[in-house]
Amino acid sequence: MKRSRQRRVFFLAIMASAALALSGAAAARDLSANLAPAVNGLDRMTRDLCYSLKLTCKKSQGSHRTVQRNAAASPAASPPRRDSAAAKPSPAPVPTPRPKAAAVEVASVEAAPDQSSVPVPRIRPAPEAAAAKVATATPDAAPDQPAVPVPHARPAPEPAAAKAVTAAPDVAPGSAPPPAAPQDKLASIAPPTADPALSGECKQGLRNSKVQFEAVAAPFGDAKCPVDDPVRLHAIATPSGVVSLPEGPVFNCRFARQFALWISDTGSAVVLAQTSKRLDKVATGPGYDCRHRNGDSSGKMSEHAAGDAVDITTLTLADGATIRIADAMNPASPSYAVLRALRTTACGYFTTVLGPGANEAHKEHYHLDLGVHGKSGNYRICE
Repeated sequence: MKRSRQRRVFFLAIMASAALALSGAAAARDLSANLAPAVNGLDRMTRDLCYSLKLTCKKSQGSHRTVQRNAAASPAASPPRRDSAAAKPSPAPVPTPRPKAAAVEVASVEAAPDQSSVPVPRIRPAPEAAAAKVATATPDAAPDQPAVPVPHARPAPEPAAAKAVTAAPDVAPGSAPPPAAPQDKLASIAPPTADPALSGECKQGLRNSKVQFEAVAAPFGDAKCPVDDPVRLHAIATPSGVVSLPEGPVFNCRFARQFALWISDTGSAVVLAQTSKRLDKVATGPGYDCRHRNGDSSGKMSEHAAGDAVDITTLTLADGATIRIADAMNPASPSYAVLRALRTTACGYFTTVLGPGANEAHKEHYHLDLGVHGKSGNYRICE
């Protein structure tokens, strides 16, 4: 029983040594320095066990000899022990050269790539080429200096003193210059220049609307504020009948056409709807008037000075009844409704509508004009 157990231990040891020898064939190159003492010790233990049991043991094939061979192949391995020094070292294995066929194939593939599948990048021009272009475009520039555009020289401004001497009249030395003559503000306003083509189109528009008018010789009015495209209105045709303008106001043709449109399209219809009577006459005043706003002696010029405004004081119906604009703020007046309707519709045709309630200067008439308000000129005054 005891002997069988010893034999079992013996065979297990032999199997372990054989397994280590077989597995060490692949990994002994890197681990030979660490495994050599362990394998030699296992071999010695096997021999001692055989001697103690009085058994005949065969030497393991490729056990310590393999270890000795790996140790000799590795320069970093530890020196062999005395008991394994007697073993003859086997010759070192000669490495098998790798086949060159694959390398040849790879080299052939790399040598002849498919030109259709490999994009060839375009060579960018060197920076020196651009500099050469600039140098070629500017032959007058120095070769070591970049071509810089030279600005054109501005003419020298005329000295202010020379201007003053030229503009000033002859004055005796030592005497004071004569005082400047006062300038009228009206003279600083440049009269608008009428385009002949637009003037002809405007007058044709009045004829198409069946407006009775006459062209007035231009320029019309005061020399300080003339009208270049004046017309004198006499009557306006409307769907309900002809509305006469007894005072024959003179307007700029552009304003005359807008005023005629309002009377024909809206004003006469509002009067007929509110009073059941046809509008027969409209009192307008002279129309053109070269003056300042609100009759002041200074300030901004009125739109009347350009022929772009009208002041309506009364309306006369077909039966002779008169509607006074001064009743526009009197709710008890029978004309209150028609006057409010006329003011509201006028705000859609003109940029400025003033009347009773706006200020003291317009308490008895409606003022309508086409003035431009503000820098943008995109809003209206309707009061």
